[in-house]
Amino acid sequence: VVLHVFPHVTQKMIASFLAEMSAVKCRAGLAVDLKTNPKVILSNLKELDTVFVMGIPVATHGLQPDAITISRLAEVKSMIREKNVQCRLGLDGGVNIATFPKLLKHVDELVIGSLLFDAPDMVTQWRLLQSY
Repeated sequence: VVLHVFPHVTQKMIASFLAEMSAVKCRAGLAVDLKTNPKVILSNLKELDTVFVMGIPVATHGLQPDAITISRLAEVKSMIREKNVQCRLGLDGGVNIATFPKLLKHVDELVIGSLLFDAPDMVTQWRLLQSY
């Protein structure tokens, strides 16, 4: 289960979310919004299964992650290496057929919603993505 961490989300909210996920034995993750400083997750990193960096604004499509997104990924990857090497790093947003192979080297997981579900043939698209 993933909590989207917008700028207004407090440490208390994150702690409450993580406690609830632990109580029901769910793996917990956080998705760091574009307008949120990634360092907000640092104190909770040991409890996380996955951290997603948002690559584009919520509810937008067709945009591509920029150099700032790649820099944010590197920053979060560094925090993960320091605090919880078992935590997986993901990117949500801006993944299309052109960016998919380039982004693979930066993350463990990619959210590929529209890349897969908007494809004319999902099975063919899935096979293509698996070939990378």
